[in-house]
Amino acid sequence: MNITISTEKKETFSEISNNFIDYYMADANGDFVKVYLYLVRLYSCGRPVSVSDIADYFQCTDKDVCRAIRYWISQGILSFTYDTKGAITGIILKNIEAPVKIHDDEELDFAVSMLEEDKNVEEKKDNVRSIDRHNISEVDHISGGVEEEEVSVPEKKKLNAKDINNKLTDEAFRDIMGQAEAYFNRELAQSDVNMLIYIFDELKLPVDVIEYLLEHCATIGKTKASYVEKVAIDWYGKGFKNREEAKTYTDSFNSLYRRIFKELGIANRVVPTPSEIKFIKVWQSEFGFDEEMIAAACSRAIISRPNSASFAYVNTILDRWRKEGIKTPKDVEISDEKYTRSKKKAAGSETRLGTFGNYKQSSTDDEWDELTEMYIKEVNNK
Repeated sequence: MNITISTEKKETFSEISNNFIDYYMADANGDFVKVYLYLVRLYSCGRPVSVSDIADYFQCTDKDVCRAIRYWISQGILSFTYDTKGAITGIILKNIEAPVKIHDDEELDFAVSMLEEDKNVEEKKDNVRSIDRHNISEVDHISGGVEEEEVSVPEKKKLNAKDINNKLTDEAFRDIMGQAEAYFNRELAQSDVNMLIYIFDELKLPVDVIEYLLEHCATIGKTKASYVEKVAIDWYGKGFKNREEAKTYTDSFNSLYRRIFKELGIANRVVPTPSEIKFIKVWQSEFGFDEEMIAAACSRAIISRPNSASFAYVNTILDRWRKEGIKTPKDVEISDEKYTRSKKKAAGSETRLGTFGNYKQSSTDDEWDELTEMYIKEVNNK
């Protein structure tokens, strides 16, 4: 049953961008969303407020509020204002634009056709194709790791009706089309057929690899022709000779994603966002942690921050472990034991501090003054 939303107009309202709701809200931590909505509310009433005021309102810490603000700054929908000495004086609610839409092949073909009267049309087609194939950001490593560097691949030929009709007489290709329709759960568009011909004839991926490609993309809910083609190009560059090689490759990535989601209690999501993927790449490539250590950090994060265990917070844990030379679960245990012993030694002095002696300092408090961190990053990027 459908329902209609209405209002009695007896209450005041804050205006929330539809783009925020459509493109940013779903992927954000719930507490981060609450902080953003409260900032909008504060703007509508024009009242100055401090970080502590916001923290008191939500009964959380100043650091929790700062973490939320920093997240929205990283998403490009908030920014700071400064005085002449570089001190933070305010927060700007920025105009929220819809993310740039990535054209699929049908839209791309239409755009190219609009250039037909231009004397340089062939050069412009090549440029558009090049952008589509190599420079679209974040296709997203979700395939099991589409690499960002450009891969030398066969040029995609422009097909006419005769070419396509001839190809449809190929029994092996018709079988691939049938599987694509089954996996995509829809009738194939012309862009899908062109994509399959390119993969079959130009990339020449083995048939069992193509079959697994279609299965894999359908499993993660990415069945647009442009996406499937991008993954196929990546697999072509990696030289997969059979289904087993491709499956081993994707499983190594998807297993880690699923493990992270499970540890952080993230449900109803199959793949990470582009910003989350960047964190994971840093943890693996730059920090050098394996799946077990990343999972341990996620578990530690959800215990410490059950309502706000974000990827950014996991990053602080792994960064600290890296700096302290902690590389294995055993190293974590040893570090925890040292921390416990140091707390016991300080227990006597804590009892003489009155109310504030009950404050339990986290192992990352001395490393994260988050508002200062935001300030430094913002100033350095100005």
